[in-house]
Amino acid sequence: MGFPDKNRGSTNTGKKHYDRKSQYMPPNTTNHCFYPYRNIYDWELTPVELCKRPCDGKPKVCHLTLYIEQFTTFGVACLGCPETMEKCFNSGCISANGFPRSIITANRQMPAPPIEICQKDTLVVDVVNIMHESTTTIHWHGLRQMDGGQYYDGVPYITQCPIPPGNKFRYMFKVTECGSFWYHSHTGMQRLDGLVGALIVRCIHEPLEHLYHNDNNTLMIIDWTLAPTRNLISGFTIYKQNLSPDTILINGKAPHYDETSNTFLPVSIITVEAGKKSRIRIIGSCSFTCAYAVQFEGHPVTIITLDGGHKIKPLSCDTVVVNAAERFDVVLNANQRSDQLYLILMQGVGPCKNVKSYAILKYSSYKKPINFTETELKSRTMFPLQLKKTCNAVETTCAKTRSKQEKENDICIVDMEGDCDTPPIDPSNRYMCPLSETYIFDFSLTPITRDHYEIMKYEQYFRPGLYSILLATVNNVIFSNPSTTLLGSAKYNPPGTFCNYTCLDRNIKKGMPCECTAVYQISLRACVTLIMRFKSNILTHPVHIHGYNAQIAFQEGGPEYVNMTDDELLRLAHSNRMKSKCRPIKDVITVPRQGVVIMQFIADNPGYWFLHCHWSFHGELGMALVLKVGNSYQLPPKPFGFPSCRDFVPNCV
Repeated sequence: MGFPDKNRGSTNTGKKHYDRKSQYMPPNTTNHCFYPYRNIYDWELTPVELCKRPCDGKPKVCHLTLYIEQFTTFGVACLGCPETMEKCFNSGCISANGFPRSIITANRQMPAPPIEICQKDTLVVDVVNIMHESTTTIHWHGLRQMDGGQYYDGVPYITQCPIPPGNKFRYMFKVTECGSFWYHSHTGMQRLDGLVGALIVRCIHEPLEHLYHNDNNTLMIIDWTLAPTRNLISGFTIYKQNLSPDTILINGKAPHYDETSNTFLPVSIITVEAGKKSRIRIIGSCSFTCAYAVQFEGHPVTIITLDGGHKIKPLSCDTVVVNAAERFDVVLNANQRSDQLYLILMQGVGPCKNVKSYAILKYSSYKKPINFTETELKSRTMFPLQLKKTCNAVETTCAKTRSKQEKENDICIVDMEGDCDTPPIDPSNRYMCPLSETYIFDFSLTPITRDHYEIMKYEQYFRPGLYSILLATVNNVIFSNPSTTLLGSAKYNPPGTFCNYTCLDRNIKKGMPCECTAVYQISLRACVTLIMRFKSNILTHPVHIHGYNAQIAFQEGGPEYVNMTDDELLRLAHSNRMKSKCRPIKDVITVPRQGVVIMQFIADNPGYWFLHCHWSFHGELGMALVLKVGNSYQLPPKPFGFPSCRDFVPNCV
């Protein structure tokens, strides 16, 4: 049996859908599929690389194919790197931090291929799972997914079934927002192994374009370990005795000195134009337990938007702290000498101060070779970072009782002046809020003893240290996935899937936490107030809400919040301590140590929406819940032929 002649007849024989050359090529067929607002024909699909354009209000249907596979850093494509520096830039060569390690990639790139489209474009992405042993899904972080897009939010068992090996799933939705977003796997710990990418949606009418000249730089922060994450989950503590990363990848690269070639591996480079102001989109595609301080050497920056395109009053900072999944668009004024290189410095904050990295900031007129010697780097005072005026100071209490100097130097999200054109949600205003609903959620890392472990069944847990066993809970419930998707198929889940009244009632004391699918009902178009608290002094927690952008009305930490009763928390949410105007709007917010965050939104997007801690080891192991907005008849219809998944137990007679 011989191989087919590549020059004879069809070239599709034996290729299934694994042709990487078709990454940007739409299928050459006349097929069409029904989309909630129109039919989409294959001939309409525009390669996504052609969707990067000035936005003139003429929408396109932008298509991309992502091939998801288990890959490796320093693989075959990197042979000869770094002895021959050019080899490090070979297609498929992922150098990361200089050490070989198994990873998960899209199209053999890390980060995954960037997507740059225009507001009101329709995005069509074929995700092809060519891994051999793992399922996957893709979440489009920050997009609200309204009007039928709910089914493409990418959360396994909530909005879709996971994509099995050898299968393809088409995501397609209209993008109504504009700003800085990102996409990542929402399956297990895959985003910690590299399955992340930038999603930039440019506005048809950019309201902030007068603040800058250039908009062509994105900075993705990826925290990284020397071992794949399967070595770190649950009870595995052989490799690490804590859940902090080993380094930070900036746009997929970290500095590494190769003693054999006496040179550094190439790091990421951000290029700006002398005398011009550049918009830089910082994406916190990190998911361990660290927030990162970012400094641009010799260049203060000005924050102009949060989490997508939510504008704030421009705020100048020496340091921007980026927590998991947050986005900050900043403007950098290139007003320094253009004949030298500058460093973009990153360092973990709090318990992660030993984690650090850098990239290079260069002016476009700089023409010399870009390479530092070890001596040259040691001569620079880089770390620890000197934190002066810090924006998004997650390690502070954010208390209003801070001194004037503390408030000027450590600025919290709640301190920022948001969009003053958006009126604050006021549940007492019956014209604005004819219906209002409030929930209190206590996020917790519950320690258990070896005796508890002996009586556990299969509850999820993890070990951040040799002698620590922790359960990740919300309101003393470990979230577990249902058997089939909630959106469109919730009724097919077997009895016992959903948390019962005893588990969901905060006033009923429990011994061991419940483990079940926690779903909280919210009325469509209600004004919703979520009070989120973390009692421990161990960590801060970045909490992400799917399907919504929320007004941040309160953010403060301190021991006085630990023992507050529910009645006291409710009174706090209706007191004058709430931010009364110009609230910042976000989809990720950091709950301070021993702190409380209160956020509000109008429930105008029906669906099942995930709310979870964005630290992967917390969210994936149970620190999560689902908000069901609307009744079943108000949810969007399931797309024709949408995949289903459920338990199988034969009913034998």
